[in-house]
Amino acid sequence: MADEKIGESDFYITADCDGQYSPEDIEKVAKELLENPDCFVLGVRTYERKKGKKVRFWLNSCQKLFFRITNHGKECPDPRSGLRGFPASLKKLALCTEGKSYDYELNFLDAAIQKTPVVVVPISSETHNINETSHFRPVVDLLGMYLKFWKYLFTSNVATVFDLVFFIIFESLFSKLGTISIFVATICARAISGSVGYILNRYISFQSKLNPGREMVRYSIVFVCQMAASGILVSLLSVIPIPTVIVKAIIDTILFFVVYNIQKNWVFAEK
Repeated sequence: MADEKIGESDFYITADCDGQYSPEDIEKVAKELLENPDCFVLGVRTYERKKGKKVRFWLNSCQKLFFRITNHGKECPDPRSGLRGFPASLKKLALCTEGKSYDYELNFLDAAIQKTPVVVVPISSETHNINETSHFRPVVDLLGMYLKFWKYLFTSNVATVFDLVFFIIFESLFSKLGTISIFVATICARAISGSVGYILNRYISFQSKLNPGREMVRYSIVFVCQMAASGILVSLLSVIPIPTVIVKAIIDTILFFVVYNIQKNWVFAEK
């Protein structure tokens, strides 16, 4: 979308084109934006756990949880809401944000809440009568909305495969070194898998176009800290009467989400 196609204004309001938001709700967001001119205003629907709406309730609950764990713990009561109001200071961000449909909406929301305070406005959860159906496809669109995360999950698994394969190769090559061969094989395999992970994350997961030197340094710092944290925490918690494999799996899963947020908001971020 070219910048010159958007008229100049102090504020902007977006609403889905399927007509599901009522004029009254749009007016609510507009009034709230006038009262909070420096905030990102989000129209929020409340889904109750009752007959006929359980699917929406659980879908929204799962998405709120997923949004939180992939955004440094930041909460958003209705990530799918397309009814939003924002100041002119976010216009450039809105135009430069990549993605299509719900993927774009989530990317813009994610970027906006990093820069601007969020104010929520309760709106009706009922579909407006003009159009009683939504274009939202639960499975397809949810996968698309979190495409960056799914790509990161894929590239992480690829890097893990590289790590295991090269560990086996190096452990065999250095077998004459005795017990130290495991340590050497681990370091060599991690160096290769880390390099593979950086390349895949830069060009596939986050599609970064920034300075590769800066990113490489930051990625290396995070990579080393992740390894150290995993080793230290597993060692400290090994006294718990739980199999070490389970302890490591839990710790590495937590670190996986932590590192994803750090890479998204620091390593490959435009700041």
